[in-house]
Formats: sequence, structure tokens, C-alpha cells
Amino acid sequence: MIYGETMDGGSIGITDPETFERAQLIAAYLASLSGLPVHIEC
Repeated sequence: MIYGETMDGGSIGITDPETFERAQLIAAYLASLSGLPVHIEC
């Protein structure tokens, strides 16, 4: 599951990709849009 942070400090599920590699690609893309760092946890 990929989570994004909300304005009030919480988090929300954005998407649930089939593979870890796909999750990494999506997270990197979203980070490039926002300029925020990516934190990956298994």
C-alpha cells in the first residue's frame, strides 16, 4: 500500500500495487511531483 500524508498530519492510502517494484515506481513518481522524500518500509 502506498500512503500519502494529509494536511492534518495523518495518512491516507493512495494505491495498492501488485508488486513492490511497482510501488517503488509509483512512490518515486509522486515524490517527484511534490518534491518530498520517499520513505520505503517493508
